[in-house]
Amino acid sequence: MPTHPSTLSPRLSEYEQFAHIVSHDLKSPLRNIGSYAQLLKRRYQSSLDADAHEFLDYIVSNAELMNVFLTDMLELSSIVRDNDRKALDLNQVMNRVRADLQLAIFKNEAEIEVGEMPTLAVYPNVQQLLHHLVDNGLKYRNGRAPRIKINAQSVDNQHFWQFSVADNGVGLDEMYHEKAFLPFQRIEHRDRPGSGMGLAICRKVVHLHGGRIWYTRNTEGGTTFHFTIPQ
Repeated sequence: MPTHPSTLSPRLSEYEQFAHIVSHDLKSPLRNIGSYAQLLKRRYQSSLDADAHEFLDYIVSNAELMNVFLTDMLELSSIVRDNDRKALDLNQVMNRVRADLQLAIFKNEAEIEVGEMPTLAVYPNVQQLLHHLVDNGLKYRNGRAPRIKINAQSVDNQHFWQFSVADNGVGLDEMYHEKAFLPFQRIEHRDRPGSGMGLAICRKVVHLHGGRIWYTRNTEGGTTFHFTIPQ
């Protein structure tokens, strides 16, 4: 059933409402396409030739890819100031991020090093921000096991906190700084999984907090993402 606009937050812009409705209402038929393609392959496996199997695999893989795009677009359109800021211990937030990414951390034999995090008045979606930045370091590995370091420091006479998430991956050229945080941007290494929405989600969360986000390329390889959150 289509999502009625009146059920959405009044704080959503017209574009965000449109993106939310489209991404939400396309997920169900897309799941059906993938499911029926898999069912067709199983039921008529012995009757299909190699080309037919290849075509069905192509349908399923593209349905799964499009589902990832829609899920991320739904996440981006849902990030609003629906809740008042509340004091959160970001050490506990990072523990939840680790738990969410536990399987990917294990598979990649990754090491996640977290410095002492502050307790800040933030929106709950700060967990999405940290999740995507750590996940980015896991996806864009450079042959070696990922090493990700997260740190925070109070700056400008304690007017805001500056965070850094550094990885030892393939690195992102600073010439793409403007494009990197736009939705659906797969600038380099397009063979890696993902929709290109992660950094757009990060930017939106940071901007909702009144901060800014940027990145630098590490001289020894990899990328460091920096963001600020005002006190």
